[in-house]
Amino acid sequence: MNPSSETVLERVERRNVEYSSLPIFEAFRRDVIPKERFRDFFPEQCLTARMFQDLIWAATDIADGPFAAFAKEHRRRDSSHFRWAERDVVEMGFPAVDVETMFAYERLGTRLQFARMLARAEEASDLEKIVILICMEATGNVTLPVLHAYAVRHGFEKKTVYLGQHHLDIEAGQERQLRAQAEQLASSHDPRLLETVDLVFDAFIKMVGRGGQRIYGDILERMAAP
Repeated sequence: MNPSSETVLERVERRNVEYSSLPIFEAFRRDVIPKERFRDFFPEQCLTARMFQDLIWAATDIADGPFAAFAKEHRRRDSSHFRWAERDVVEMGFPAVDVETMFAYERLGTRLQFARMLARAEEASDLEKIVILICMEATGNVTLPVLHAYAVRHGFEKKTVYLGQHHLDIEAGQERQLRAQAEQLASSHDPRLLETVDLVFDAFIKMVGRGGQRIYGDILERMAAP
């Protein structure tokens, strides 16, 4: 399909396929990541979960109009999930996450990508905020199932709440509700909304792709070798 002819939701779906194809996800799907190194991803996951919360708060800041009630409920249901990730870090054998861990230099790139998305949310229209939420939930419905499936296969499911089935079910339902809330996006070619989709996916692809390379670079290089 010619990208210029895509609707907003078609753009979301195409970019989400691109996100899903990141080497880090393929490594987890193929069980290339050794069981003993699974927990190495959790400090990064914890930071991401906490900043995800800020982006949700920003994108649900809708005071009135047709999306206000939905945004308020979405914020209520999608708040505090970062605490599950904080708990999981300890269960996986890491020290509790503190300010130094969150703001370590090595994670600056992650924070920069979230800053890009937060800046867009600050100036976004209400419909644009719904688009940001749809993109976020779409990426979450790649990340969480991939890591959950790995955790189940390797016996970690009792140690993780953030990657548990309950969280997966919540996020899948949130994405369905968001798409139903803004049906016009199935036919919209609004350039500003399409730009917003690209900004969010560009940020997530860079953030997760580079994070995966930083944490598991040696494994990803071996996986990519002929």
